[in-house]
Amino acid sequence: MGVMVFPDASSSDRIDQSFKPPLTRYGHNTEVGKSLLSLKSAADSEQKHSTDTARRTKANLRKATGNAKDNVCAAVVVFGAGLALFIVHGITWSSGVLYVVFLDAFNQSRAETAWIGSLLAACGFAASPISSILVNRYGCRFVVMLSGVIITVGMCISTFANNVYLLFFSYGVVAGVGCGFVYVPANVIVSQYFSKRRTIALGLSTCCGGLGSFAFPPLLQVLLEEYSWRGTFLIIGGISLNICVAGALMRPAAVTQSKINVRAKRDLSIFKNIHYHILCWNNVLFCFATSIVYIHLGSFAKISVGINDSQSSMLFSMIGAFTFVGRFGFGLLAQVRTLRPVLIYMIFFLLGGVGTLCVPTMDSFKLLIMYSALFGLAFAALGGALLPSILIDIAGLDSLSFSYGVLILYESIGQVLGAPVAGWIFEKFNSYNPSFYMGGAMVVLSGVMMLVPVVTAYRSTHMIVTEEEFYEEEIEGFYGSKTDTDGRVEVIVSQVTTV
Repeated sequence: MGVMVFPDASSSDRIDQSFKPPLTRYGHNTEVGKSLLSLKSAADSEQKHSTDTARRTKANLRKATGNAKDNVCAAVVVFGAGLALFIVHGITWSSGVLYVVFLDAFNQSRAETAWIGSLLAACGFAASPISSILVNRYGCRFVVMLSGVIITVGMCISTFANNVYLLFFSYGVVAGVGCGFVYVPANVIVSQYFSKRRTIALGLSTCCGGLGSFAFPPLLQVLLEEYSWRGTFLIIGGISLNICVAGALMRPAAVTQSKINVRAKRDLSIFKNIHYHILCWNNVLFCFATSIVYIHLGSFAKISVGINDSQSSMLFSMIGAFTFVGRFGFGLLAQVRTLRPVLIYMIFFLLGGVGTLCVPTMDSFKLLIMYSALFGLAFAALGGALLPSILIDIAGLDSLSFSYGVLILYESIGQVLGAPVAGWIFEKFNSYNPSFYMGGAMVVLSGVMMLVPVVTAYRSTHMIVTEEEFYEEEIEGFYGSKTDTDGRVEVIVSQVTTV
């Protein structure tokens, strides 16, 4: 049996004292010491170079694969968001076709009947803050699938309506809330999946909403002729279930814990930003006019120009067609760094306002078609890639869900008031001219308001982060970077100045 012997303290001390590092043993000034020092420096340099190379390779790999979210999964998400927006915008912005039918079906005043379509859009916008809360808690997929169920229930209940008051609830409130549950998650999920080409991706998904606005008016016209308005509601309810399919395609994007922790503070900070308040009231004014145009343009054209039902639905389809073109085109334009999204946004608001002011002077179907195309471009600026991009510049990507939800709540104020006020004005003066003058003036004013963000909003600033942080975390407003020898990145970004 063997015996293990442990050295005592004195022997341990002797061992420690007998050992000296080579440089200490030979000295720095001896030939051997100088050679050893040279070898050590070369080894340290090689080790640092290897470490830096490995770190840069790792960072570049993350940049090329992990953090460049433009992949097949992201493309499927864009398709899902586009499908949901196609159906929701088709339902919301074709209510002007149904408005004429409801006037004949229920024999109510124009102001009272206008509440049906106005409530649909307004309740959708008002539900957006609730949608934002649900998105932050349960994710975009769940909220979009829930919206499909709610819209279908609202449409099915509407088939049994015998008066406008039940339609206020079933079509206006229930279906409206369902539509409102799509706007925020459809934009948030696309923004999360894309960073470098975000405006293009948003342009692709949101332009599908314009396509829906183009396709639904003639579809409704055909369904109304074949199945009456009750059967039409039932069919649209069945179509709305496809929103559940769209939601299922929205695979949740990865969100880091650090972003979750700071989201609440960033959400509240937007209320200190004057540019956010300007943007909110800009939307209120524009949506007031939008409510007038989408509900009353067809009726105005019938009275003033003498067009038929098919031509009336064609006006709304033209708005939808140019909304489709505008949203995709603005997404491409926003990629040009010299063109700020807020500048494009302001220009087309002003053009849309001037066109709306000219509507009372239009005495032919061709002129109204031209106006519809112009207004479609202005509306594309509101609901396409530009608005989310402006919000991200103001509040950051982490706060997009909250800031967008609150903004859409503001939109509901204008949306719920515009059409009923225009209907009341018609009953008072037997003319739509004052309503369109008022709507046009509001759109022009909304465009002028955006001069403040355009002139004072942007400044350049610098952030210093590690390469690893740079590729793992999104740097908003990224324009360029420069890496120093220590592996840190100087990132040049554009931020909104808080006034």
